[in-house]
Amino acid sequence: MWSRQKYEMVRLELSSLNLQNAGFFREFIDDIITEGNDHIIIDLSKLESIGSIGIGVLFSVLKKTKELGGDLQIIGVNQQTFGLLKVAKLDKITTIHARE
Repeated sequence: MWSRQKYEMVRLELSSLNLQNAGFFREFIDDIITEGNDHIIIDLSKLESIGSIGIGVLFSVLKKTKELGGDLQIIGVNQQTFGLLKVAKLDKITTIHARE
């Protein structure tokens, strides 16, 4: 039997994910998961910088989706952010696509 997972696409329209806005982003994603979407793609193509709180939010989203049998993918990541996500080893547990 074949199945196709439907992914919910979320595009972050912020240039920075930090202490000031990470809570709002977490709530937004939590609402998406609560609606039954456990396969999520987060597009970070507009993001220029991310703080440790923002990285923590991504780990939290990944944990919640995995607990529900889902998946998280992160796309459009600039090189600086990709480097930070690699240092945090997020690339070892989920798919991250850096932009060219």
